Amino acid sequence: VYTVTAHASDFNSNSVTCSVDSGLSVTTNIVLVSTGGSFSRNILPIFTVNCAISGCHNDSAAAGRLRLNSYSAVMTGGKSGAVIYPFDSSTSRLVKRIKGTETPRMPLDRASLSTADQGLISNWIAGGARNN
Repeated sequence: VYTVTAHASDFNSNSVTCSVDSGLSVTTNIVLVSTGGSFSRNILPIFTVNCAISGCHNDSAAAGRLRLNSYSAVMTGGKSGAVIYPFDSSTSRLVKRIKGTETPRMPLDRASLSTADQGLISNWIAGGARNN
């Protein structure tokens, strides 16, 4: 078992290739997930494609009065209140819904978000859910 730590200044890249050599060479791709991340580069595109464009959480059809098409709308929450608690992704309702630990799982009647996308959202919230 090898532990590899990668440092990068641009977390907008998709992956980095790491090689480990101890008699055997291994090359693997690692998806970069930054604590905090960038709302505009990493999080908003996920919300746009999976939540807003699908017609559920945009300006014209805000299911549960929740819009996920801008930072201010995301942080406002919906009819049940906040869905994101900065620095606390484990109790954020949005994370519980996308992971399926609270029902209904989101996105509703569609495939689950990828593990990588779930991780990006969780880490962005854990990093303070900043507008960057």
